[in-house]
Amino acid sequence: MPTPGRTCHGPILDAESLFRQLNQRFFGGRLRANIEWSNRLTASAGSCIREDRLIRLSVPYHQKNPRALRITLAHEMCHLLAPRHDEAFRRLAAPIVRALRVSWEEFRYAKHWADVKRYCYVYECPSCGAELPTRKRQRVSCGRCSPREYRPEFRMTIRETRREPGPVLLGKRPVRTL
Repeated sequence: MPTPGRTCHGPILDAESLFRQLNQRFFGGRLRANIEWSNRLTASAGSCIREDRLIRLSVPYHQKNPRALRITLAHEMCHLLAPRHDEAFRRLAAPIVRALRVSWEEFRYAKHWADVKRYCYVYECPSCGAELPTRKRQRVSCGRCSPREYRPEFRMTIRETRREPGPVLLGKRPVRTL
């Protein structure tokens, strides 16, 4: 059972109560984690720090999208058991996605993430044209063309650069880092 963390004021559901419900329904009550709200978490809807058994939720994101709390929390709960978005994660998440009646994209990538993430660079896949907006320069390959590992033949190149971070483009983030 989660212990009380920082609370979030406003039109946000009780995350700890929701955690208990989801834990019982999908994980047989076996998960243990603390829930924490963060004003600084702006590039994603939530995060999971497995070593600390901590799920951190974004205050700005969930104030804009309070209905997404159930999806975010379920997603991060899956990360307590499966750290990466790999086959183990997908097997664990599949029945949850069906039960919550959401698409895989909605479960995997927070809706409206363009509202909270800003970018300086847009990388593009030379093969399929997929885009990756990001704040930092990095060496990445396309997650659509090479979903399981980094492959140099699908290395993404910078298509756009901005001096000041701008709002991100809507879309998915198909990327594998080296």
